[in-house]
Amino acid sequence: MKSFFPSDLPPAITLTIQSITKPWPRSWLHSYDLVHQRLALPAVRSFSAQDAVTNLIELVNPGGWIQLVEAVFKGGLDTGPAMLNCYRLFNEMFRIMGVNPHNAELMRGWCEEAGLEDVEERVVNIRVGAKNPKPELGAIGIQNVRQAISGFVGFAKCKCRPRLDFLIQFYLKPGPGIDK
Repeated sequence: MKSFFPSDLPPAITLTIQSITKPWPRSWLHSYDLVHQRLALPAVRSFSAQDAVTNLIELVNPGGWIQLVEAVFKGGLDTGPAMLNCYRLFNEMFRIMGVNPHNAELMRGWCEEAGLEDVEERVVNIRVGAKNPKPELGAIGIQNVRQAISGFVGFAKCKCRPRLDFLIQFYLKPGPGIDK
């Protein structure tokens, strides 16, 4: 993992590897003005996602901020049939992994239960592929979906082979895009 760390950091910045499922060093508790977490809850698997969020909250200084960013894989008016299939597959994969695919919808309640005040929730719909009015952003979305799918491939090979074959055929092959 350390090979992913940039080598040219300012002296005031240090990077550390820490599992979200392990206790934080005591010196970290209530010591951060901002804690940001993005797309980490699927990794907790057998560890409670709510406990992971509560543990992250314990890092925040009184008066500080926490940002929790998780995906909700549901379709809407701007979702085409290919992305709906992809979202269904992601939800199925999370269930097979023992992860609630709807943790994002529970986080606000967990934050309020942990005693946080002024909790805000924002849902951002991201249009992927041809559904995005800006082709360059649609292409970036396709690339991101392909990367996410690639992350599931090793797991999926043994747990849900027929769906994996569809996924590779439809999403990972080079092509013009999703949801034309």
